[in-house]
Amino acid sequence: MIPVSFFGFSNSGKTAVISEVVAILSERGFRVGVIKHSDKKIEMDIEGKDSWRIFRSGADVLVLSPVKMAFQAHTGEMSLHELSDYFRDYDVVIAEGFKKDFLKGVAVVRDEAELIELLRVSKKNDILLVVYTGDEGIEDFRKKCRLILSHAEVVSSSDVEKISDFVLRFSGIKV
Repeated sequence: MIPVSFFGFSNSGKTAVISEVVAILSERGFRVGVIKHSDKKIEMDIEGKDSWRIFRSGADVLVLSPVKMAFQAHTGEMSLHELSDYFRDYDVVIAEGFKKDFLKGVAVVRDEAELIELLRVSKKNDILLVVYTGDEGIEDFRKKCRLILSHAEVVSSSDVEKISDFVLRFSGIKV
């Protein structure tokens, strides 16, 4: 499955938009997976706990509780395509981040300058939807955006149903 990519700058609203989309799609009965990329060091375990000690000893670790599962593996960077294999049985896969490995999808921006900057690191035709999280009116932003990226639809971050429908269509699901 090809994930629908959401990318933008830090604090642009990506996680907030994705969280709302996931909630809507889950309510509709779809199984949704999210692959999040971070360029910061992440820590999923608590120092001193058994799973932390086992992972530090060199083993890959899967921790299971009645409500959650976590898997930690000693890997280097993996491509978005490789990571999406973990979600091959899901209806929808969303990727957050991955500016260097961006596939077709959604740009989340607060203003025109952010969109222009994102276009420097992606292919113009790969941005199919622009989600606007800024303070300016959506119609004013939409007019500016059409001059830069005429083929992409532009929506407000508050239009979560429309964003969710886009994600479903992208995933090959009829809306």
